[in-house]
Amino acid sequence: MNAIVPADRPTSAISSLAPSNLSEAMRLADMMCRGSLVPKALQGSPSDCLMVIEQASRWNMSPFAVAQSTSVIQGKLMFEGKLVAAAIQSCGILDGRLDYEFAGDGEERTCTCTGRIRGETKPKTAAVKLKDVKTTNQMWAKQPDQQLIYSVSRVWGRRWAPEVMLGVYAPEEFSPEAPRDQMPPAAGPTITSTAERLPSAPPAPEQKYTLIMADTSVIDCPSLQHWQRWFMRELGKLESATAVASWREAMRPHIEAVAADDPSFETGALGEIEDRLDALANAEQGA
Repeated sequence: MNAIVPADRPTSAISSLAPSNLSEAMRLADMMCRGSLVPKALQGSPSDCLMVIEQASRWNMSPFAVAQSTSVIQGKLMFEGKLVAAAIQSCGILDGRLDYEFAGDGEERTCTCTGRIRGETKPKTAAVKLKDVKTTNQMWAKQPDQQLIYSVSRVWGRRWAPEVMLGVYAPEEFSPEAPRDQMPPAAGPTITSTAERLPSAPPAPEQKYTLIMADTSVIDCPSLQHWQRWFMRELGKLESATAVASWREAMRPHIEAVAADDPSFETGALGEIEDRLDALANAEQGA
């Protein structure tokens, strides 16, 4: 009951600290948010820690290792490129490992990622070019090939394994100059319980941000962050390209309304919808 770890994952591969149900996850979130060594954006916020724990569970990874590779940019939880690459490698969808090939020099340097999905015979590929993906981060100057690997892994995952990448963003996908949120630790030892801070159902419709659910019902969310979380959850419930296309058109004015408060999210939201469309269309063609 309330299990958050998929049953088809081998128990031996799961961290001994991984919770096996929602109650354990909530207790772990309460403890995690009190730590001084977790990122500042997670300190004092058990509900945000619960998001990290849930993501770690889906990836079959240590929640503390995942937490150490996160940051908050423009109000969104970001996952470092090395973590995303590791998640794709360890999620269980691959037959073997991802392979990388380089070609060209300078700005034209290109990295091609190839991987074979378990149960399929034809390898899947994706490629990125340095001039198209590099940012002002100094690591692109120091280790361009390593950064290309992180970037092309993310592109490969969004194209061929959207279920792994659902709701996952890397800092490079946002403005490199965007300030990282640094939330101060909560004052004193009193921490609001996770049960009080994380809603178990959509909020009452007197709130601000409108969202159309997968079942076509409509809710209004109390905050932009809440709306974004429910957006990803409902998108993941749509099981056909036709359903996603219809939902996209119905959601378009609401996405534009949200973009008035957070312009960066419109591109990300539409990108997630297109990724979901591509994945479902490919699945339907192969059926």
